Amino acid sequence: MRNDGETTSPTEPHEGPQPKGGHYGKGPQGYMRSDEFIKDEVYCRLAEHHFIDPSEIIVEVERGAVTLRGAVTRRAMRYAAEDLVEDIPGVHHVINLLKVADVGL
Repeated sequence: MRNDGETTSPTEPHEGPQPKGGHYGKGPQGYMRSDEFIKDEVYCRLAEHHFIDPSEIIVEVERGAVTLRGAVTRRAMRYAAEDLVEDIPGVHHVINLLKVADVGL
């Protein structure tokens, strides 16, 4: 609701959280996230994930393509890491080279 008591139509811009969809995730023409920004976002999301142990994961980014190297202890972690990275804006491709191994033993 606007301050003057009128409701805002779905086509009008409004403040506050907006649902994903429509134009979500699009940037201006020619906009590309930097590889360093993407790499930092990958690190943050891996570190905050409740299931993935990222302590043996190496992340490389080149022109929006993310390569995951290293090892995880479970196959499900390998695929969860790939899925997590695919959802990051600016990531165009994920190369998952993670191995499943007994890490740290």
